Amino acid sequence: MNFTKILCITLLHFAIVSVANAQSALNTFESAIQYLAQDPRVQKARLDIDTAEKSLLNGRSNFLPALSVSGSQTERDSLVDKVNVLSGTASLNLFKGGSDYFTLQNTSFQNEVAANTTRAKHLEVELEGALALFTRLEAAKNVYLQELILDMAQKNNEVANQRFRAGLISKTDTLKAEVELNNQSAAALQASERLASTQSSLDFLFQNNSLPNDWPWFDNKSESVTELKQKISSLALDITSRPDLLALKNLEGQLGAQKKALIGNFLPRLDLALTRNMNEYQTNRSWETVGVLTMTFSLFNRFSDYSNYTILANQSLGAEYETRFQTQKSQAEADALKDLLLINLDNVIKLQKNLKLAQELYQESLGRFKRGQSSYSDLALDLERYLRAEQLLLAQTSSAHKQIAQLCYSLGKSQIQCL
Repeated sequence: MNFTKILCITLLHFAIVSVANAQSALNTFESAIQYLAQDPRVQKARLDIDTAEKSLLNGRSNFLPALSVSGSQTERDSLVDKVNVLSGTASLNLFKGGSDYFTLQNTSFQNEVAANTTRAKHLEVELEGALALFTRLEAAKNVYLQELILDMAQKNNEVANQRFRAGLISKTDTLKAEVELNNQSAAALQASERLASTQSSLDFLFQNNSLPNDWPWFDNKSESVTELKQKISSLALDITSRPDLLALKNLEGQLGAQKKALIGNFLPRLDLALTRNMNEYQTNRSWETVGVLTMTFSLFNRFSDYSNYTILANQSLGAEYETRFQTQKSQAEADALKDLLLINLDNVIKLQKNLKLAQELYQESLGRFKRGQSSYSDLALDLERYLRAEQLLLAQTSSAHKQIAQLCYSLGKSQIQCL
C-alpha cells in the first residue's frame, strides 16, 4: 500500500470519527444546554457588554487632564523674517458639581445592565431549549409507546385469528382485532408525524446535533421522584439573583446617577488651563507660562436643565415602581410554580403505580383471552387502559420537567445548576 492510499484512509478515518463525535456531542441534557451558549442571540447580547465597558473607560478618562500641542510659523514681508511659535497646553476641570463622578457611576450601572441583560438572555435561551427538548422527548417516547402498542395489537390479532380458526371465537372478534390493529397503526403514524413537527425548533437551537433520549431529573422509578420531591420541598425560592430583576435594579441606579449628574449644571464650573509657549523670532527665543483659571456659571438656559432633571426624576421613580412590581410578580410566579410542581410530582408517583396495575391487568386479560375465558372486547378494553396509563404518565412526566425548567428560570439559575 503506497503513501497516498495510507493518507486517504487516515483522513477518512478522522472524518468518520469527527462526524461521530459531532453527532454524539449533545447526548446528555447538560451538554445540550451548554451548547446554547453559542446561540446568536446570546452572542449578540455579549456585544453590549463590550460597548458598555468602552463607555466606562470613557467615563474614567474625564478625571484626567487633556493635553494638546500646537505649532505655527508666520512669515512677514521678508522671507527670512519668520516667527515660530510652539505651545503645549494641559487643561483640567477642577469642579463641575460632581457631574463627572455621577457620569462615571452612570456608565458603571450601564455596564451592569448589559452584563445582567446578557445573562438574562442566556437563561431565556436555555429555557427555550429545555422546553423544546422536553417537547421533542415526549413526542419521541410517544412514538416508542405507540409502536409498542402496535406490536401488542399485532400479536393480539394473530391470537384472535388462531382462536377463530380453532372455532373458539366468532368472526366478529377477529374483525374487532383487525380494526384495532388498523387504528393503532394510524395512531403510530400520527405520533411519528408529531415528532417530525418538533424538529424545526430543535434544528434552529441545536444545529442538527443528536439529542438526549432520557429525562434529566427523574426516571420511571418512584424512588427518584420521591427524592426529587423532597429536594423541591426544601428549595428556597430566592429570586434576588435573577439577572432580569438585577438589570432593572441597575437601570434604576443608572437613571438616578444621570439625575444627580445634571445637578452640576446648576452649579458654577471651575477649569484650570496651563500653557507653555515658545516664541522664536530670527535668533531670539523666549519662553512663557500662562495659567488660566476659569469659572463658568449658566444664568439662564431656557429651563433645559430643569426639564431634563424633572424627566429623569420621573423615569427614576418609574423604574423603582417597575422593579418593585416585577419582583413581586416573579416571587408569586415562583411560589405558584413550586406548589404546582409538587402536586405534579405526587401525580407522577400515583401514575407510576397505576401503570404497574394496568400492565398486570392487561397481562391477566391476555391470558384469559388465550384460554378462551374472555372476549376480544375485554382484551381491547384492558389494552386501552394500559395505553391510557402510559400516555398519562408520559404527559405528566413531561409537564413536571417543563415546570422544573420554568422554576429554575424563575429563580435566575441555569438549567444544569438549579437542582
